[in-house]
Amino acid sequence: MIRTEQRSEDEGFTLIEVLIAMLLLAILSLALLPSLIGILKTSVRNVSVATATQFVNNNLVQAQTAGTTCTGIQNFGSAIIGPLTDNRGVTFSTTRSVGPCPATYPGTVKVSVTVMSSNSLQAVATGSTLVIVRSAS
Repeated sequence: MIRTEQRSEDEGFTLIEVLIAMLLLAILSLALLPSLIGILKTSVRNVSVATATQFVNNNLVQAQTAGTTCTGIQNFGSAIIGPLTDNRGVTFSTTRSVGPCPATYPGTVKVSVTVMSSNSLQAVATGSTLVIVRSAS
């Protein structure tokens, strides 16, 4: 018993077909590249906003624990804060502002915190809270 195998003329891809497939894949990749770059930029911006929001939150918690006197809160607001750097090397500057002391005690004082990135002149994150004060000093 001898088997005879018949071979067809279409047994695989030719070099031209492979090159055309690679060209089509390259064109498709180039079409998707701008959206990929946009996604990466958005991701970087979101990480900066999250980091700045964490800095704002930490400052507001510090304000609430700074003391129950108006003098303590005013000292908190006037303290000099150095620049903060995150894990990626982006530097942030923090600005605190403290509202006026209340006319009667106990009362509240508004404390606001703004964090700006060194890369831009816009605020990345802001926040404010009311702190209860029991006396002037």
